[in-house]
Amino acid sequence: MSLFKKRTEEEKQVKREQRSEEARQGVIKERLERLESKVFPKMSSPKFKEIIRNLDEDLSLFWGSFPFEIESVLKIEHLLTESETLLGFIDGLDDTHRMQMLVMTSDRIVLITDGKKNMISTSYSELKSTSFKSIKGYIPGRADGELTFYTANKSHKFTSQWVKSIEKAHQVINKAKETFLANPANLEKANPVNTPQVPEQDERSITEQLNELKQLLYSRTITQEQYDTMKSKITGKQHL
Repeated sequence: MSLFKKRTEEEKQVKREQRSEEARQGVIKERLERLESKVFPKMSSPKFKEIIRNLDEDLSLFWGSFPFEIESVLKIEHLLTESETLLGFIDGLDDTHRMQMLVMTSDRIVLITDGKKNMISTSYSELKSTSFKSIKGYIPGRADGELTFYTANKSHKFTSQWVKSIEKAHQVINKAKETFLANPANLEKANPVNTPQVPEQDERSITEQLNELKQLLYSRTITQEQYDTMKSKITGKQHL
């Protein structure tokens, strides 16, 4: 191979890398523009907005093409507890090709599904393992990333066209799980009492109490029936 031809190939590689970086920067810019225009105006916490701005781009892809995506990101603000750190969120599909949002935190993973009221929240103490693989994509000539979560009695697949993001999410989840399980205090919290008691007299506002109750429901600490019963006690309405 001549020196001239070798240099030409090197130049082509440099140009390919430049185009790839320009495309990546374009995605980052579009992501922020969509968040700024479609999500942030509806968020109440400036601190949380900044957290999302500073997330890894590959772990916080957002297109805002569907109302579900916007609604899901907005839910995250109210989903997290004070002790949790948001690690990222990615949109994709579940086993039945229904839209989902995968939310990764320092304590758990949460799967928000389009058209379903209940979210699947799995603590790292419940998550047995995860696996990642590249599969044939829905778009011809492209591959998708498939992430499978295994608990004691079931598995759940999450698929996304963002292969790099899914692979990175797999790594982040495994690292977060390792960190979570290394803290003995987290293992104690993993075994809450079956029915948390609502104090007879609580000086907090009804809104504050209900918000706390919702967090218990979202984290699967209590069941929907327990939530309805305790909500009735707080609001003073009889649960039928």
